[in-house]
Amino acid sequence: MVVLVAVALVALVVAALYATRLRRRLAVAEAAAARYEGLAAHLPDVSVLLYDRDLRFTLLEGAAMLTHGWRREDVEGRLIAEVIPAGRREELLDQCRATLAGEAATHDWVSVRDAARRYRTVHVPMRDARGAVVGGMMVVRDVTESEALRSAIDAQQAFLSGVLSR
Repeated sequence: MVVLVAVALVALVVAALYATRLRRRLAVAEAAAARYEGLAAHLPDVSVLLYDRDLRFTLLEGAAMLTHGWRREDVEGRLIAEVIPAGRREELLDQCRATLAGEAATHDWVSVRDAARRYRTVHVPMRDARGAVVGGMMVVRDVTESEALRSAIDAQQAFLSGVLSR
């Protein structure tokens, strides 16, 4: 009888320790999410999207996408394949799958809603405390204006180069 009580007490202590660790991990994850949201909310041309291993968006924050018609309620909780149009879906899913495999990457793409808008997207794996990839993060920056300026400078340089070579 004493042995059974001792075993039960040990089991309760182990369960309590496990529950405490889970609460700590949850608190750390919630604090990280709050930091991402706060940072993204204050950058005018940046959005942050988080997704899980099932390729489901879990967060959309920031002005870059919100100001161009993307709404949280249309994105969060939905599969990427449900949100991105079929013609552009694989382009993004390939990047997301590579990120879930542990690779970080950057790519530029034309907006799926407005062909005049250009975005630069950085994909970063999100890892748990043990280093396992648990999801991905896309940091999306609207580079429409900076790319237009770069193109104008390139055109001016080409023109001047042509004039000077004559």
